[in-house]
Amino acid sequence: VLRTLAGGGRDRDDGSSDSSAGVEFVRAEVGGIDVPNRRVVVTDAEDGSVSSIEYDALIVATGAEVSLDAVAGAEGRALPFYTVEDALELRRRLSLVDGLLEGEAAADDEDGKVAITVIGGGYSGVELALNLVDRFAGSEREVEVNLVHRGERVLEYATDYNRRVGTERLEKAGVNVLTGTSVEEVLPGRKDGGEVRDTLDNYRCSLRLSTKGEDGAGESELD
Repeated sequence: VLRTLAGGGRDRDDGSSDSSAGVEFVRAEVGGIDVPNRRVVVTDAEDGSVSSIEYDALIVATGAEVSLDAVAGAEGRALPFYTVEDALELRRRLSLVDGLLEGEAAADDEDGKVAITVIGGGYSGVELALNLVDRFAGSEREVEVNLVHRGERVLEYATDYNRRVGTERLEKAGVNVLTGTSVEEVLPGRKDGGEVRDTLDNYRCSLRLSTKGEDGAGESELD
């Protein structure tokens, strides 16, 4: 849903659920899990009523908190990608990239490329990088999408099949994948011909998107 919002495919008001995909959004607090009876006990966020939701398989994905302070200079220069607000801000910034693509190439860009760097090679980072390639396909100026991941391989916690498919899609899409690479610092850019570009550990980019630096329980699955 976040990636669809960022790409301009839907409005904020309907970003909480996707009935066409058979997904029902429930805003509630989980009070407990009744494993023997396969039920999740929830408290409604609006009226406080308590009810239960039955399940055949349960995935616990409680999300994460953004932690950009782990990388010097990332706060304010890299855009996190976790909330609806982040997705809407990404949509706005992508419109600025559209402006770069329509304008003249910067004086120091002999090849006229516009670079977008995604930090973090988990599911969100990989899908975001692929969607960015699709979004800018056919642009007159080349858009280079980079994916930086400190692990030795992307999707390192995925199944072998998912990792292989994801890696093949990244290669086919032409995403520049840098594994075994940690981001040390995001440096301020300089104004050049009206365009401001920041430097990511000496890797210049027009837009930096962070899907890393999270503090949280991650995901687990109960059958």
